[in-house]
Parts: sequence; C-alpha cells; structure tokens
Amino acid sequence: MINGHRKPLYCESEQDGFRVVISIGREVRGASDIANLFSSQVAKIWPDLFSTMKGGFDDYGHSDEFPPAMFFMDVGRTTPDAYMGEESSYHARFEFERENFSHTLPFYDFFLDDNLRIVHHQPVF
Repeated sequence: MINGHRKPLYCESEQDGFRVVISIGREVRGASDIANLFSSQVAKIWPDLFSTMKGGFDDYGHSDEFPPAMFFMDVGRTTPDAYMGEESSYHARFEFERENFSHTLPFYDFFLDDNLRIVHHQPVF
C-alpha cells in the first residue's frame, strides 16, 4: 500500500523504440478491464498519440524536449460531470520529467472515446 492506497496496475510496452508505461489506479472502476484494453491496444493507438503530442510540443515551443526516453501514461474513465466527460470515455494523461522543462511539470492530456480515438487533447504546461 502507498499512502493508504493499493498500488496501481501497471502495463509496459515498447512502441517505436520508446518505453511506454501505463498506470491505472486500483480504485478506478474496472481497473483490470482498462489495463487489459490499453495494453492490448497501445500499439494501434500509439502513432496518433505520439504525433499529436509531438505537434503540441512543437506548437508550444518545447520541441527540443520531445521525445523523452520514456512515456508514463495514467489512464482512467471520464465521468459525465467532469471536463470532456460527456464526449469521452477515457482520460489518458502523459507526464514528463521536470528536469527537462525548467519551472513547469508538463502533462499532455487525451480524451478518448470507447474505441480509443482521440476526441480532445491538450498540453498542460
């Protein structure tokens, strides 16, 4: 247990030479199903996620920091009352190392539908 919570579920994959670690909190409803879904589909959705993040880093002037050696993605379900909850089924947040980004800890958020297609994305610097 970590801080009173059970450890999250982890899945690891290698995509185009990058290590991708997917984390799902055990308290998330259907965590095992989400882990199975994302681990089985990451190869299919990776090209869209990667190119979208690359474009976002370029657009915000952080192209020198992209790509990192490893991608850490925290995944969960969206809820109807949350941001993008009516339009999406899943939220996937990529977190990047602080030392590469001066004073900010960047994230890249994806909102995905039931078929894991991107319905919205945004860098968070």
